[in-house]
Amino acid sequence: MEHHPWSGRILCPVLVGRDGARRRLAAAVDAAATGHGGVGFVVGEAGVGKSRLAEEVRVLASHAGFAIVAGRAVDAENPVPFRPLSEGILFAFRSSGVPRTAELRSLGAALGRLVPDWRQEAAAGTGSSLLDVSEAMLRLLRVLADGRGCLLVLEDLHWSDPETLAVLEYLADNLASERVLCLATLRGEVTTPALTLAHGLEARRAALVVLPGRLDAADTQRMAAACLGVGSVPGELAASVHTWSDGVPFLIEELLAAWIGCGALDHRSEGWVLRSAVGPMVPSTFADTVRRRLTAVGADGRTVMAAAAVLGRRFDWALVPAITGLERAAVLAVLRRCIAAQLVVDDGGEGGDGFRLRHALTREAVLAELLSPERAELSGRASRAVEALHPDLDGHWCDLAAELASASGDLDRAARLLLITGRRALAQGALTSAEAALVRARELGAADVLVRMALDEALVEVLSQAGKCAEAVAVGDRVLVALAQQAAPPVRLAQVHLHLARALLTSGAWASTGERLDQARRYVEPKAGSMGARIDALAAHVALGEARLDDAVRLATAALTVAERAPLPEVACEALEVIGRRARLLHLVEAETAFDRARVIAERHGLVVWRIRALQELAASDVATSRRLDRLTSARDAAWEAGALTTVAVLDLHIATVLAFRFEADEGLVVARRCAAAARRLDLGGLLLPMARVRQAILPMALVREAQCHAVRGDAAPMETCIAAALAAAPGDRDVSAGVWGQCRATLSLLRENRARALRELETAAAFVRDRDDALLWVFRGLLAVVATVEDHDGDAARAELSASGLTALPHHRAFLGYAEAVELGRRGYKVEADDSFV
Repeated sequence: MEHHPWSGRILCPVLVGRDGARRRLAAAVDAAATGHGGVGFVVGEAGVGKSRLAEEVRVLASHAGFAIVAGRAVDAENPVPFRPLSEGILFAFRSSGVPRTAELRSLGAALGRLVPDWRQEAAAGTGSSLLDVSEAMLRLLRVLADGRGCLLVLEDLHWSDPETLAVLEYLADNLASERVLCLATLRGEVTTPALTLAHGLEARRAALVVLPGRLDAADTQRMAAACLGVGSVPGELAASVHTWSDGVPFLIEELLAAWIGCGALDHRSEGWVLRSAVGPMVPSTFADTVRRRLTAVGADGRTVMAAAAVLGRRFDWALVPAITGLERAAVLAVLRRCIAAQLVVDDGGEGGDGFRLRHALTREAVLAELLSPERAELSGRASRAVEALHPDLDGHWCDLAAELASASGDLDRAARLLLITGRRALAQGALTSAEAALVRARELGAADVLVRMALDEALVEVLSQAGKCAEAVAVGDRVLVALAQQAAPPVRLAQVHLHLARALLTSGAWASTGERLDQARRYVEPKAGSMGARIDALAAHVALGEARLDDAVRLATAALTVAERAPLPEVACEALEVIGRRARLLHLVEAETAFDRARVIAERHGLVVWRIRALQELAASDVATSRRLDRLTSARDAAWEAGALTTVAVLDLHIATVLAFRFEADEGLVVARRCAAAARRLDLGGLLLPMARVRQAILPMALVREAQCHAVRGDAAPMETCIAAALAAAPGDRDVSAGVWGQCRATLSLLRENRARALRELETAAAFVRDRDDALLWVFRGLLAVVATVEDHDGDAARAELSASGLTALPHHRAFLGYAEAVELGRRGYKVEADDSFV
């Protein structure tokens, strides 16, 4: 009998036992090709063939002409925010660089958070929320689809960072009308945030979930035959494979390779034969197969594999010589042997430096062979090698160095590196990852008290920005005690109180915010420069929120004086915003001046966010006064260019409002619908509108404006459809109800000359806003005085209510009052006085 030597690699060339899963995924590809995209998950245990299914989908999509974007998460204690997405984008644009399409031009800041190399081309000072990043990713995929289709593959999401999962959820909710399919793979043995997301999306029918299981005996036999390149295998061999692999495809390949390598499985002229004489040599676990292969690749091979496993499943081979002490040529020779032994895969990384262990289980098995002191020593060498080769520790290198330092026992060093990781994540706006890194660092129990203090100070800032007031206060109070014990500079204590105050301000806790600001003042000189100005600017917002209007102006003016001298442009903009908001109702020219000064300062110093805020305030004044559109559209264009998508939605709402009141209903419908679509996509449950100090839901208000435009057109049925949608979107909201009755139904009744019904509708609307300081400045409140007077139905009371409300500081309300008084004077025979009042 002729013996055929083993070639060294056993991989199944075909997909076996996955017909049902393949059909469902192929249908998803076909749907995406016709503009019905979505998100799919392949969920299963390690080794069950998730990546093999994903590869099958990739082949199907490629044959259909799809663009392919692929990235994966890696096993790390503190994953780098957006890493799988960043890797995928770099993969797609490696040769072409930053895309220049008009579709993406406005999203430079958001895309810069996904790809740091693109960040320098974004506008300086531009802020981008997680929603902005999610929308940017959607548009990027749309550009890549280019009318044909795009497949985004994200593997190993059980290791994913939370920000990537948030983007994935957004895609699941917004790909239904796109030619884009996103496919994610993850393990299902242990509950992870990714698994929770997959099941949650499946439950609300927003994603496809495929659950490949272990192969049965028949499919195991077919896979074994395919691996060995034959039509069938002997029953004894098939039974042994199924028994020892338990139907796990990865283990089927590994067992066959191991048996061939140790001589238990022999290729003879009549086919593959399992030699019963060496039965006891059959490995009972995957760890045994790895152990035997480590022996086969020799001592240097074991050393290289240990170094690679310490670095992670994917590793840069250039680090291995410094860790092992081997020459580069020797390391490369060992890697070739490890590839032949199916321990390592050449990942084809840019520059040829990318390798990975064949499976996550491979890494676990290699690490299990190391004693604790051996692993600590290797981790220490690896950490030093990483810092030597990548001194800036950019990207994931900082996190890897921290993980290695921790494994080596150098907890202070690990904590310092995690502090860097946390601060970088904060700068990216990845607050969840920033918090996770800082909490992890705190849990290490670093001995250096200064490191612990720095961690807590950074954590206070992160929690404050995340709006986690209770947690921020708890950590902040701990920081304050530690700073006091260390006799830290007073300005550091003041800064902590200032962070806590800003967190409390966002929750509307005026009193608590004021108390923190008072505490901050204790640690600064009475005439302290920048810190005092920052405190005053924030205190001005508190005073405005508490309706202490004179105090608000006094504090804002004091902050502005210092800010212009320092200079502190951001503080100046914040102070001018308060001054302008206070002046808007009483002194419109003064308000305009303040907002325009803020705009000029922001433009001079490249503060894009503050420039947009100033433009938004200027434009918001036009909604209540002139009804002009030029500044509204300019502000919207600026927000669009900066990628500030939520601000764009708010400004679209203002534009739709103006168009409705100008009776430009057709144009108003277009903008209102655009605003509503954006609100649904961005899930804008509530934004602080510049015209009110209350939370207003964007979607229902956009629907109210759409209904108002239908009223202007005289279309009752579509008006009522929009009204029903608005009320359903904001049940119990008094301002939405007021708009429905006063701006929509009453408008339609008046245009149909049914003043009696209009009066009843206006009275119903007024009941929702009467005696409310926080009510919006609805136009119908002036209209009620006119109609009540014309109909001679409690006109005196309606005019008196309008006059006492303070709304007549606004031109249109002042005009309505004049019209109503002219009607009443004319009715009484005072023609000259009536003419004067009308004018």
